[in-house]
Amino acid sequence: KDSVWYPINGTTGRILGIDPDDLPPAAVQGARIDARAPGGDGGFGMRFTRTHSFADIGMTLANTRQSTPYFRAAGPGRFEAVYPRSWAYGLDAAIDAAGATWRVEALYSSDNPVTRSDLSYTTTPAVAWGGGVEFHPGDGDTRVNLQLMGMQLIDAPRILDREEIYNVNGEIDIPFDRQRWRASLDFYVGLDQKDIYLNPEIAFLGAEPHEFYLAAHYFDGDDQTLSGFHEDHSSINLGWRAKF
Repeated sequence: KDSVWYPINGTTGRILGIDPDDLPPAAVQGARIDARAPGGDGGFGMRFTRTHSFADIGMTLANTRQSTPYFRAAGPGRFEAVYPRSWAYGLDAAIDAAGATWRVEALYSSDNPVTRSDLSYTTTPAVAWGGGVEFHPGDGDTRVNLQLMGMQLIDAPRILDREEIYNVNGEIDIPFDRQRWRASLDFYVGLDQKDIYLNPEIAFLGAEPHEFYLAAHYFDGDDQTLSGFHEDHSSINLGWRAKF
């Protein structure tokens, strides 16, 4: 609960994904947080894939619990974590063309947690989709991955959560100096609301299996967005990692 990445900020009185104009910070500050995870199994799933002459096709069927907690109002001054089960049905395809790998996918999920405008809890179905491309400009070592993604709740009641989310995200890796160094950029940009995350990094790779890196994490966004929730958590990091 003390982590800056926790979905409830007790200091500012904000809950990730909820506009503070709809849920006053005073109602969250000092509230009792019940974050206990449910017992039992996590669910099950199966996946079918087939390679055709025109594309690689995949189908997914799963019944699983949500892996991250969703906090619902459970009486005055109390919020309770829930991990609803949901059926998920997905289709995806990938094709190599024009010197790049292209991917598309769509997923229907039956039970997504939301909070009604009267603070009662319910679930609603949703559709998520995405399309992406990965390529190496000029057939060099630089790698570019770009994605366009979206999510829409289906027949949702009046709720405090976002009903639609659209974004462009991706990563760019540029090795140089005989691959002893790597410059990279991970990014996420919201299309329906201001939601900006930038993660530039420079890493020294010349002491394998060790890497030494300097990275920045920048957040800026509207109140309901992930970057808006974390906009006070922008940082610069100097670190080490290793692969054995």
